[in-house]
Amino acid sequence: MVANAKSQMKTLNWWKKLFFHIISLSVLNSYIKYKGNVQLAMSNRDFRKLLVAKLVEYGHQLNPDPAPASGRPKSQSPDRLTARHL
Repeated sequence: MVANAKSQMKTLNWWKKLFFHIISLSVLNSYIKYKGNVQLAMSNRDFRKLLVAKLVEYGHQLNPDPAPASGRPKSQSPDRLTARHL
């Protein structure tokens, strides 16, 4: 079942392949647990789509505000453009 939903990662780093294989095994195990607990089961593909949607939604709940812009704060008044030195 993992081979059907396996993402084909072409990388030279063995640990990246191992990491994504462990993630796909974890998702498959959660799908099997889900099928055992629900009377109306969904397909593995639909389960993965729902899982990704819920993870994205959860990520937005954790960080609702974007990070503040770095650098010098912007001036609110245009005095710097009309000053005597210009």
